[in-house]
Amino acid sequence: MKLRRSSLLSSSGKLSDFSVISLVICILPPLLCNGQGPVANFPVGDCNVAKQCVGWPEPTCVSQGLCSELVKWTYNPSYPAKVKFDLYGVPPIAGSTNFWIAFGLNHVTGAMAGTLVNECVYNNGAVDVFSSYNSDNGYINRRIPGQEKLGVSDPTGAYSNGILSCSFSLDRVRDVNGKSFDLASPLFVVLGDGPALQWSIKPHMMNPFTSSQAYTIASENQPTHSYPNLQSLNTVAPTNAAVGHFFSTENSSGESNKQLQDRSSSLQSSGPSVMPATIEGCGVTKGCLATPSNCLNAGNCQAILTYQKDADRSGEFRFELWRTMTSPNDQYVAMGLNPTSPSMPGTGVVSCVSYGNTVDVISSYNPSYYSVPTDNSKEGITVLQAGKDGSHLYCQFSMQPKKSFRGSFANSPVEVDLSHQQYLVLAYGPARPTGAVGKHSVRPLASAAPVALANVAVAASANNDMRKAHGGLMVAAWMFLASIGIFTARYYKDMWLQYQPCGLKLWFHIHRPVMVSVVSITIAAIVIIFVEVGGWTQTPAQLNPHPIIGIIAFVLALIQPIMAFFRPHPGEPKRWIFNWAHFSVGFAAHSMAIAAIFLGLQMPQLSVDYSSLWIMVAFSAFHVLWLVLAQLVDWIAPCVTKTKQTTIQMKTTAGNGVIYEDTVVHEKNPANPASTVKTIMWWTHVLVVAGLTIAILVLIGISP
Repeated sequence: MKLRRSSLLSSSGKLSDFSVISLVICILPPLLCNGQGPVANFPVGDCNVAKQCVGWPEPTCVSQGLCSELVKWTYNPSYPAKVKFDLYGVPPIAGSTNFWIAFGLNHVTGAMAGTLVNECVYNNGAVDVFSSYNSDNGYINRRIPGQEKLGVSDPTGAYSNGILSCSFSLDRVRDVNGKSFDLASPLFVVLGDGPALQWSIKPHMMNPFTSSQAYTIASENQPTHSYPNLQSLNTVAPTNAAVGHFFSTENSSGESNKQLQDRSSSLQSSGPSVMPATIEGCGVTKGCLATPSNCLNAGNCQAILTYQKDADRSGEFRFELWRTMTSPNDQYVAMGLNPTSPSMPGTGVVSCVSYGNTVDVISSYNPSYYSVPTDNSKEGITVLQAGKDGSHLYCQFSMQPKKSFRGSFANSPVEVDLSHQQYLVLAYGPARPTGAVGKHSVRPLASAAPVALANVAVAASANNDMRKAHGGLMVAAWMFLASIGIFTARYYKDMWLQYQPCGLKLWFHIHRPVMVSVVSITIAAIVIIFVEVGGWTQTPAQLNPHPIIGIIAFVLALIQPIMAFFRPHPGEPKRWIFNWAHFSVGFAAHSMAIAAIFLGLQMPQLSVDYSSLWIMVAFSAFHVLWLVLAQLVDWIAPCVTKTKQTTIQMKTTAGNGVIYEDTVVHEKNPANPASTVKTIMWWTHVLVVAGLTIAILVLIGISP
């Protein structure tokens, strides 16, 4: 198998900007670009014997183990839903302690666009595995919020003797960004590496390598492997299985398995009546949190969490999780426990999961906006009952008061003490056939305040009104008002001169109140969100840059009125300095604010429909286009301004006679076509921006 170098040339035949940077960097000593260079101890002994391999460089990699990067895989038809991969690589920069290696899969050879990427990231002694994809233009790599490990299971990793290695299983079929990747169909393999910032990958230093042939990875003709972990994952069922899908692992109240089976059978046949049985005693003998809000009285709940002190187990707490099922299999309902905030980062999670014919209780934790399996899913948890009836999913379990949610990698564990107050989070969504939970279907419901789990009150759910108000105000201020104010001040100072209320030009009567409103609304929006989150966010800027970008935009906006107050009068020598400074700071503030809105709309706390991002793209493209067109009109206007000719007879005397001469006088035509075009452009800009702003505000308003 041969690999070829992806071209450094763009489609136009020119070097791309990033390629130029890469070439400049790599004129430096080779160690800067190749890390340690190919090393001889890559494990290639099983290549083309027990495993299929693709490596770089060839022919020395697979044949001699002299590799910079290597990916191996095995497929066992007995377990068709999974493929096992091993990925190896050296640091792209010598001595780096924060870098990534990855292999991608694409339907097209040599293309970065539309590539499904599987990342192995080394972060200062810790290793983790992520899934991402390249946008259709090929230049943007992103992870799906809430699904940063889409299709990844059983990950392990290590960094030893200058080689980073990761082993993991991937779902045979994954749907990403509207595209389906089936490992049983031919796919080209892409290898790449580059620097990282903590767990976030940065652009590769050199263009990736792609295979010259497509591979049918999940093929029965490939070398196979026994997959012991997958076998236990797909066939494991708790002991003491009861009737149907229900089971009981332990019951200290003295009920026999027969009694448990009878109770499970009753639940299985009860259909919609399961919900009233679950909520019986809410606010009396146990505490409850249910979604949607206020559904307990109406009886239309989609998911319910109940909690109480466990009378049968000293010091422990008993929980119930229940949800309606949208399909017979592969669903979950989960509770989150967080001592400090109702957000995803730092939350310990316990899920009731239905996958295949199995229903189980598993634990995980969220180091950020993604979930990581725990080392021992059942540690500190006793499953009392779990099952489904085709319409509903139900689990009951008991937890020890102190539990550590700790994963396989060196992330900080989440320590939970149930004897202290906890924010409760209730979420539900689809599960994968392996039992891994997917992204929640709707925004999770969180308690409005920390809850004492020994309290039997119905927990008040947190609403999203404050966050919606913050987002709506910022969108109205920066997307609509600021855009109008900047556009008018930049291109309409010489327009509508016949209207000068109070001796001031009309453009200034538009610009000043609009921009004052922008600053005032921004202050109000920032106060609202600070009150909502209780101060500055605890999430690092690398994981959530929205707050810091928003504050930068706010500070720049505050500078504008101060600068305007001290501006020189028109015609003074230094007026041009103010003009450029005022324009530059305003343009920077607007750009930063729009970037913050892009990021804010993607935050899971707001859960705005993804179409909002396309509306923002349309707004940005339209606004930039109109700025360019307005500038072109200003440049062309002097060439198309019409004039009229007026002939005046002028009498002059020459000698003894009188001579009349015709003198032509040119006068500007007040009906300037450029003025008409600019007026139409101004109103078009206002109406289009207003329409797009309203669309975003509607999506924010209807978000869960």
